[in-house]
Amino acid sequence: MEELKKLRGGLGESYRQTIQTILTATPDGLTFPELVTAINQRQPHEVARGTIRSILSSGGFIQHEQRWFAAPDTTRGARQLRDALLETLIPQTEESEDGAKHLSHHEYIRTRVQAIHHRLQEINCLLRENMRG
Repeated sequence: MEELKKLRGGLGESYRQTIQTILTATPDGLTFPELVTAINQRQPHEVARGTIRSILSSGGFIQHEQRWFAAPDTTRGARQLRDALLETLIPQTEESEDGAKHLSHHEYIRTRVQAIHHRLQEINCLLRENMRG
């Protein structure tokens, strides 16, 4: 979750697309170290290994026999990553004694809407600052 939190600025989808492109071009898949090397060769900066692992696990990619393969449904993979990133916006709820988190459907929706609204305000502020600067 911490690695995904770092991606909320939009890099997550860019990285997911890069990984999808690389893995689509290699039908035999890549090991994790091979994939890290390929990603870092394509990006203008080094991408943290934890970030890559987070995207692989949240973006619909397939791992088989220690090799990673392209997501079979790129639209679904993008949606899964967005859902995971949305969860990083939500403050963690208190757990009950049995370890379960109990939210009504209304509360579940309300917390997500608030988180999205808050993130949109942050993006608006950033855009205004960039336009001034």
